[in-house]
Amino acid sequence: MVNGRVLMGKDGIAGSVGWMALNLPFKEHYTQYGCLEYHAAGIGWAQKAKDLMKRDGIVIPDEVNAKLVFTSYREQVPWATEIIADAITYWGMCSANLVSIFDPETIVFGGGLFGPSVEFIDLIYQEAQKWAQPISIQTTKFQATKLGHEAGLVGAAYLMFKNLQKSNGL
Repeated sequence: MVNGRVLMGKDGIAGSVGWMALNLPFKEHYTQYGCLEYHAAGIGWAQKAKDLMKRDGIVIPDEVNAKLVFTSYREQVPWATEIIADAITYWGMCSANLVSIFDPETIVFGGGLFGPSVEFIDLIYQEAQKWAQPISIQTTKFQATKLGHEAGLVGAAYLMFKNLQKSNGL
């Protein structure tokens, strides 16, 4: 949000941070998921989990998703702890870029995947401190949304309502 308004961008897709380029070299997975999405979000995690299981010679289960990654992380399965550690690094780098570019008061984390990740906010902040503009990061708060996994749905409903108002001249 900028000055109390949702920043939409010229095509209405501002805030697509999952497409931030944060890693070299370019990998084909980034074409489908985006760099950040591959390393730090659900569909990318599923692909990354399959890649790591294949690398480690593990039989890949029929269903690989973010829930499996979290369950495996809690059981301290090495490939899952690698995914979570990597995600924390990428969330921190992404946040640092946003802090450095926009100098926000707060970065709010939320949505379906991030819901179970709220326990990592302090670690994400520590990672962001390494990369961000040093003055800005000291005054930026990191917090979880109060909307939980419903954040995306609430945001979509808000935008739909605003568009309906605009099309009806209200």
